[in-house]
Amino acid sequence: MREIINWFGNNSNAAFTTFIVSVVAVVISGIAFMKTKRTDKRLLEIEEKREEDRNKLAQKAQLQARIVKYGHNSHRLLIINNGEGEARNIGLKMDAKPFDDHFASVRNDSPAKIIGPHSEATCLLHIADECAPPWKIEISWEDDSGEPGHYKSTLTF
Repeated sequence: MREIINWFGNNSNAAFTTFIVSVVAVVISGIAFMKTKRTDKRLLEIEEKREEDRNKLAQKAQLQARIVKYGHNSHRLLIINNGEGEARNIGLKMDAKPFDDHFASVRNDSPAKIIGPHSEATCLLHIADECAPPWKIEISWEDDSGEPGHYKSTLTF
């Protein structure tokens, strides 16, 4: 122990030790700075991606469909846009046929081609014993998100 105290008692040894400790501290600080910079860059990328996703969601339409009963014996196909964006160029198929060619469609009552955000559109359905649900439905559309929209389901009462 005495040898260590004597070694540090020498001014040149103490100065050398101080220099080495300072260099080690600078190296550790530099490494910490680089890691912090890398972490900050990654956090910025994550935030930018979240903002991009929020903007895309704000432009996206979300269509759904169901059959609703109006009156005693009348039914309508209800298409609902639960999204924040407008749905355009809406394509509708039932049982893999264009809606206008399906036996449940009513002539001159085609579904809307544009549905605004948080809006809905309806069209009459011809339902009889020989042409009753369940029917498979597919809806496709475009919106401002740049990604094509698609909905598939089975319609029942």
